Amino acid sequence: MNLNRSNYFNLLINLSSKISRKVVFSRFSLNLRQLKRLIAAYKHVRVLRLPDCILSVPSAPDFSKALTNCQIQELDLSYSGESYSSDWENNLDEFKNLVEGLASSPDLRLSIRRVSILGCLITQNEAEQIFAVNELEQVKIMDGN
Repeated sequence: MNLNRSNYFNLLINLSSKISRKVVFSRFSLNLRQLKRLIAAYKHVRVLRLPDCILSVPSAPDFSKALTNCQIQELDLSYSGESYSSDWENNLDEFKNLVEGLASSPDLRLSIRRVSILGCLITQNEAEQIFAVNELEQVKIMDGN
């Protein structure tokens, strides 16, 4: 039996219209293209959780058009920055790229209220500075403290 991961990923994208409030994708490994597709497909949910994920963000994704009418209020990245995941302690530029990409969407800028960085090896102060540079000062950074 041939297990093609792209088939499963496409099914998850196609199912997005069936989910209305909250979605969790735990322990996924997503390249930049997949991450952009996933966030765009679930832009209508209020809570998007990506805990323990490996997120490859070598450049800032352009969400300016992909997240039109975005409703995401909370983004949970808990443990996705851990050393066994995206390792943001040693790859802080990838976290910066993610935030810059999120900030490129005017609608997400209006909807987003909270981002969890629990266990991501980034201090709350570092994260707040990165969000401020991207004019997202209104976002409450939650790090578990």
